This record gives sequence, structure tokens and C-alpha cells, in this order.
Amino acid sequence: MEFLKATNLAAVILSYAADNNYGHPQQEVLANIKAIGAKAYSTAQDGTIIATINCDGVKIDSKEFKVPLETVQPKPTPVPTSTPIPKPEPVQTGFKNWRWACV
Repeated sequence: MEFLKATNLAAVILSYAADNNYGHPQQEVLANIKAIGAKAYSTAQDGTIIATINCDGVKIDSKEFKVPLETVQPKPTPVPTSTPIPKPEPVQTGFKNWRWACV
């Protein structure tokens, strides 16, 4: 959850087959995606998902996957009880930090 919050995701692509033997996606994962407010897209629902990146931003050619309401609540982030662990330096993420040229 800490990683998802740090990356400030707008969208998530879940790549898995419907009725897979692994139980993907896990309910905790769905709850975390819902908690951060990211849009989700699922290959089990739509098959191939095409994300097009250009100077106008990102376009995802797929129907948004609605995270079921019965998902479990995300686990709370543990609070240190002794010596605090130093926070890592912020990481630049997202397309705004990418450099590309439009021709």
C-alpha cells in the first residue's frame, strides 16, 4: 500500500486470466487499488489492453474494471514502535517526468 501511495497511480492494468488457478487478483490488491482511487483495467475482462502514449497524455482502449464492493479492507500500514526507519528519498514517477518529443 505504501508503494501504491508513493507512485500516485492514475491507472492500473491487471493482467490475469479469468477463473485462474491462482485466485488472481487477490482481494487485498483490489482493495488497495480502490483505496488509492486508481482506475483499473483487466485482461480477464477485455483481453488485450492497448495503452497509447503521445504528447496529449495516455489513452487506454479498454472498459474500466469496476472493483467489486465486497473486497476486503486494505491492511493498515504498521506503525514502528521502536527506532523509526528513515523514509526513502522521493522517487519521480508518472508520465509527467518522462521526456519525449512529438513530431
